[in-house]
Amino acid sequence: MQSPRKEVIQLIYLYIVTLVGLFMIVIPGVDIIKIGLEKWVFPLAVEDEYSYAMYPPEPYGIKERMTAENAQPVGEITLTEDEVVMLENWKVEYKAWQEKDKNKDRVAIRMQISMVRDISVLVGGLALFFSHGYVLRKKRKEN
Repeated sequence: MQSPRKEVIQLIYLYIVTLVGLFMIVIPGVDIIKIGLEKWVFPLAVEDEYSYAMYPPEPYGIKERMTAENAQPVGEITLTEDEVVMLENWKVEYKAWQEKDKNKDRVAIRMQISMVRDISVLVGGLALFFSHGYVLRKKRKEN
């Protein structure tokens, strides 16, 4: 037989952890519903939220020479051999970026990231809620 004080502390712990588990179920559950609504019912609701552009690589090294202080009217531009190599490397990087980036659906990516987070928290919350809820029910039956 446990002391009454120890039993009260144990009950408080079980209730707190069960409540935390319930929150871990409700909060991601609501987020999953929100994502589902945004994806299938209101697809335009996410356009502004996720409308950011990923910019291509810039031709560093050459860009520093083209500042507003020393800007000249466009005529003939002479590049050093190093700058020509840098520009060629940049062209390769830019084409690779274009190829890699052209088929990305950023909204779907962001939603799937959220779904992964929410489902994992939901599963953890369910485990906490039901395991501690089971112990609480068992304790109530004993009393």
